[in-house]
Amino acid sequence: GDDLDAAVWVSPDGHDWERVESRSLGGSGDQALAGVAVLDSEIIAVGYERIADRNAAVWRSSDATDWIRCDMASLSVAGFQELFAVGASDEAIIAVGYTGEIGDWDAGIWRLTR
Repeated sequence: GDDLDAAVWVSPDGHDWERVESRSLGGSGDQALAGVAVLDSEIIAVGYERIADRNAAVWRSSDATDWIRCDMASLSVAGFQELFAVGASDEAIIAVGYTGEIGDWDAGIWRLTR
């Protein structure tokens, strides 16, 4: 349909998979996940949400079943942003993607101090 929701599947063995039901992965507009990383004791997933513009989005979970959408004003600016991958150093969580307007995309790096 016209309203896509992000989705997560978990598996105890890599063969049998079960879809996680989490309201924070959906909502009005489109939500999509593109990258995931385990950082310390948390799982961080990145992607985008599109309501009017496409804005970068981050979700976190401690158990892969309960997901919390991180509300970060720096991810919701004018134009389009999307995150593709996330990782960490000792000092920061770093996500990479793009930002800009249609036809004028620039690489983007977002950094959150730990």
